[in-house]
Amino acid sequence: MFAELIGAGQSVQALAALLNSANKLSNYNEIVAAVSEINVKLMQANSLALASQEKILSQQKQIEGLEGQIKLFNDWNSEAQVYEEIQVANGVFAVVLKERSGKLQSTLKLCINCFHQKNKSVLQHSSEDMRRGGLTCHRCNSKMIFSHYIDAG
Repeated sequence: MFAELIGAGQSVQALAALLNSANKLSNYNEIVAAVSEINVKLMQANSLALASQEKILSQQKQIEGLEGQIKLFNDWNSEAQVYEEIQVANGVFAVVLKERSGKLQSTLKLCINCFHQKNKSVLQHSSEDMRRGGLTCHRCNSKMIFSHYIDAG
């Protein structure tokens, strides 16, 4: 009987140890679940951070592009200050350097249409029928035919 009581006591101790282990196992499972939930939230936060970085990079590229356009615009405005629009023949206008020497016939002339679009396109002189002259822009395909340059008399 004494041996049976000792066996019963040992069984109670084993049961207590088993219950204690089961209780710890329950806490362990809760910890694992909490860690797993934290990992999911960290992955979501990481994903949002990457998306934000991509958006920031895209916006930085856009800003750089706009800054480049502003620089080109400012450069163009500075360069455009040295030119003026004048009438080179009756009803024919072109853009020429403000400071020029010589007659209009020998002066470099730019297309006024292209110049307003911030492009410098040289007008090419041509001889036309009936002893007339012509100026052609090969960029916008405009052509002006006239009798003579204003300063040619």
